[in-house]
Amino acid sequence: MAYGTVSVGFKGGGFQNDASNAFAAATPYNPETVTNYEVGYKTELFDRTVRWNTAIFQMKYTDLQVQQTLASCLCNVISNAPGATIKGAETDLQYAPNHWFHAWASGSYVDAKYDQFVFAGVNNSGHLMQRTPKWQAAVGAEATTSVGSWTDALVGRVSYRWQGKMPWAPENTSWEPAYGTLDARITLTSPTKGWSVSAYGKNLTDEVYRTNIIVFFNDEMSSFGAPRTFGLEVSAPF
Repeated sequence: MAYGTVSVGFKGGGFQNDASNAFAAATPYNPETVTNYEVGYKTELFDRTVRWNTAIFQMKYTDLQVQQTLASCLCNVISNAPGATIKGAETDLQYAPNHWFHAWASGSYVDAKYDQFVFAGVNNSGHLMQRTPKWQAAVGAEATTSVGSWTDALVGRVSYRWQGKMPWAPENTSWEPAYGTLDARITLTSPTKGWSVSAYGKNLTDEVYRTNIIVFFNDEMSSFGAPRTFGLEVSAPF
């Protein structure tokens, strides 16, 4: 199936949640509007063992609402970028030749820029949008097997997610390098589905990456993602 669509979205305006003073608290930010153009296809191939979907899109924003954490007040402030454009493509591929094996891969390229945006005397026009990597990709696989007389009781899953470097703020002066995380899980479920036990590992390669930063007096206050983590999980429905 091939398709094309044009859609329009709207987000209401509002007031600051963390205003630094009474004037900022009484000053609203504007509503946001976007027009999205998209074409793509959805396919099922080889006796429906393969599914491959792809989309190409362009989004034109007016008064894009941009939230930033300011070091001057350690508060979150929402301001409007008069114009912004996001364009790119994303694809998703899945392979399931039988009931016990499933593999997938996905990727995206996003070119997201502020067409016009001046904030606190800094001209960010033409800069990349904050927290938006150009490239992202993910791959994974899942397999199911029986354990003795327990049919399809054991499920193993492994997945890897990667993203390219991205700017933390509209100024494009602080960047997060590209990184990827590898996760795995194995789950044993009782025949009656009355309980299950799982062993898992997250960030198995012990990747060091940040989940947030605040630029503060020419330095950076950073929050980091969890390091390599192992665990056991027992669950039961009730």
